[in-house]
Amino acid sequence: MNKKCLVNHIFILMIFVFRANGVSDKMRSCFSAQQTKHVKKLARPADELRIMAIPNNPDSELVRSLYAKQCIFGEVIDNFILCWIIREGKKGSILYIPHYIYVFLFNKNDWPLVEYIYQSEATQKTLILVTMCTNPNVNDGNHWVLGVINLYTKKITILNSLLNPNNEDQERYKQHFAILFQILRTYYKTKEFKNGPSTKSAKIKVNKWQFILAKNAEEQYNSFDCGLYVCIHAYCYITNTQFFRLTSKFGREWLYNNHLSYIKMYYRSPKCSNSSNFQSDVKKIIDMCGTEITELENKIDKRITISDVNENELIY
Repeated sequence: MNKKCLVNHIFILMIFVFRANGVSDKMRSCFSAQQTKHVKKLARPADELRIMAIPNNPDSELVRSLYAKQCIFGEVIDNFILCWIIREGKKGSILYIPHYIYVFLFNKNDWPLVEYIYQSEATQKTLILVTMCTNPNVNDGNHWVLGVINLYTKKITILNSLLNPNNEDQERYKQHFAILFQILRTYYKTKEFKNGPSTKSAKIKVNKWQFILAKNAEEQYNSFDCGLYVCIHAYCYITNTQFFRLTSKFGREWLYNNHLSYIKMYYRSPKCSNSSNFQSDVKKIIDMCGTEITELENKIDKRITISDVNENELIY
């Protein structure tokens, strides 16, 4: 009898708690706690302790891309990753290459990349993160993956949340690895041009680097959350956190909140310089970079391996 009374009292108390705080908020809080069980920094800073829902009628097409089952726009991914690089104070150590620059590179246009790196704080980077579209020239080929260039370990890694790597993927991804290597070389050549020659930039050879298709990338639950998992993988590298998974609903709300934070707190219009000296410098750097992507593909082809990302390397 006493046990029944105790259970009734607890049930009544829970009703009062739910009425006081709101059922949906309480459930959201419980769900957030469950999602963040193994994620050290997911609920940081304080403004993310209460995740706001995505509005039903947003003015922005970018926000609409966060609706359920929609392909997340590259601009949202860019804003999320840049937001966390700034929050973690890692602008000096991490260089982020936005999705649109990768599209230019895929179509053999180096100019936007050189321009971007030239104007960035690209002095003491240890990591380069790249949002990549696997086939930007096809309407339904908008699949996002993350490229990671670790300048310390000399590893270039692609994390794909949709497919399990196999031999076919090695063939398919050699062009993407070649583009990532071109980004690496452009970074060093730009540094060399601005700061003078260095021994590091003189020794950028394909045979000194590892090219890895990550076998242990977190897998998405569906066919449309590749953008979310690019953000999750990038977040883990930025915050030195082990890989984790999120449900689509919570993950998209998390992206929405960080996208808003970046727009409100950090966004600055891209720098643009049309000075003759600047344009001349960019052209000289492009000439310094040299090798065609197809030539790099041939060198990289047999060097691609399938292996786990060592999560200890997330701490650098």
